[in-house]
Amino acid sequence: MNSPRAKSAVRSGRLAARRAFVVQLDEDMPARLTEPVSGRVENIATGEQSLFDSLDDLESFMRRSLANGD
Repeated sequence: MNSPRAKSAVRSGRLAARRAFVVQLDEDMPARLTEPVSGRVENIATGEQSLFDSLDDLESFMRRSLANGD
């Protein structure tokens, strides 16, 4: 991964596994994120999963998961 975009994703701090998520987007997801987005998200550490129909739903699940883990 030698692209400038890939390099920007590298961080100097540790990434905690308890704060890791898998986001799976529906196959028919629109090309622009200004339109509705849906899919499934899973907290890797807990196995908790949720379906989402918007970026707000996705963010809410992640925030709840992180709040419950701290």
